[in-house]
Amino acid sequence: VLTAATANLTIHRRVSMEDLPFGDGHFDAAISLFGIEYGDIDRTSRELARVMKPGARFSFLVHHDRSDIVREGRRRRNGLTLLLDDKVKEPFLAGSAVAIEEQLRRIIAHCPGEPSVSLFSRYLRRHVAGDRATRQAKWQNLLDGLGPEIALLAQLDRSAKSAAGIGCWLGPLLATMTGVSAAALRRDPGQPIAWQIDGSR
Repeated sequence: VLTAATANLTIHRRVSMEDLPFGDGHFDAAISLFGIEYGDIDRTSRELARVMKPGARFSFLVHHDRSDIVREGRRRRNGLTLLLDDKVKEPFLAGSAVAIEEQLRRIIAHCPGEPSVSLFSRYLRRHVAGDRATRQAKWQNLLDGLGPEIALLAQLDRSAKSAAGIGCWLGPLLATMTGVSAAALRRDPGQPIAWQIDGSR
């Protein structure tokens, strides 16, 4: 089993990629697996150029906006957002099982096959018959549980790079690094998985 101790790794928690706690020319290489695209690429590029040794190589995998994970994230976020809409909240808090059922059918038809919609529809159906205080508590639990996930899925969508947008996003790396290349990694029959970005300091 590979552990941080056996691999001679140090884990730095709560470190911003835009403000790295390392000296100039500290690293021989840099790797990012679905991380660098979440930061400020202008500041991150400058910081990478500072902490990498001259000639150091880098390789990044960046979310492609047409990848399965991004498309599934959009679908899930859409379904969860519809479930938390006032059109669902108001009849749920009012305890109207008929109105809730109508709204849930509409959402399920709009998001066919989305497992999160089915799961949380069952939650709403199960708790709509309780007293108002219980329904309010259950609705708040739903908001508290799903709100952060919706925010993360929105960030994933914003961070994913399109074929039209990858060149612009690469601009700061092109200004601070050399030999920068970008290629879409694909699986058969051509469905993109991610962008592979390579280059050197």
